[in-house]
Amino acid sequence: MLFTVALLVTACAQPDPAPQDQEPVPRGELIIDRMIWQLYQDGDLIEQVPVLETLPDGLDPEDLRRCGYLTERAMEDIQLWTARLDPTHDYNDDVADCLASDNFGRIHVPEFEHSPFACGLICCGCCAPGLSRLNYVYACAVENLHGDSLPDESGEPYIAIDPARPCDP
Repeated sequence: MLFTVALLVTACAQPDPAPQDQEPVPRGELIIDRMIWQLYQDGDLIEQVPVLETLPDGLDPEDLRRCGYLTERAMEDIQLWTARLDPTHDYNDDVADCLASDNFGRIHVPEFEHSPFACGLICCGCCAPGLSRLNYVYACAVENLHGDSLPDESGEPYIAIDPARPCDP
């Protein structure tokens, strides 16, 4: 009987809360991996988190911790550009010279055979042609998370994050 009571008390006990200095676990799958931040996606939720090990001195990690919800346009573009890619092709072969670049980053395409792929910053042409448009949509999302925007083909701001749907990182 005493064993049963002890078992019930143990089973009903509340777990210790996580320490305050422990980093929160990002939501979703890793999509973009840069030197000082990573971007995760869970459905239409996008979450940017800092990489503390490589964060330069003086940069507040909270400046890189953002989240938001992708717009319908961004979701459709991601689906469209992903569908146009070959899941068996090694897109790293297309940018072999960029692998040693300072602008090196990775784009992760779930369920693609050779993922992740080298895909640098959008300014520097270090992304395979098939991945560059997908990379652009995520770059627009990151810019939107920080209150900025990039232009679309017509020169208008590409709105990738829905401003009407706030998110708590």
